[in-house]
Amino acid sequence: MSSAYITILSSNGIEFIVAKEIAGLSEIFKKQIANADMRGETQILSDFTADILEIVLQYLHYKNRWQLESPVNLPKFQIAKEKALSVLQAAIALQI
Repeated sequence: MSSAYITILSSNGIEFIVAKEIAGLSEIFKKQIANADMRGETQILSDFTADILEIVLQYLHYKNRWQLESPVNLPKFQIAKEKALSVLQAAIALQI
């Protein structure tokens, strides 16, 4: 039986345990999860460092929580200026 959670390992070795439903909001993570499930694995690898991956995962939680709301009601998702470009690159690579 497949778990509802997957471990995502950052490029610098930090593990994040994430609901598959949340991680699956990224097209790349969704494909990696499907492949991991077929092989009976519970972990997928990420090319991003923990600090960037953490922000990406926070955004996926934000997206899951607020995706059905009117844009008028959305709270701002804050990203530190010095991390913005790296987070954008990760979001593009992960097809979020």
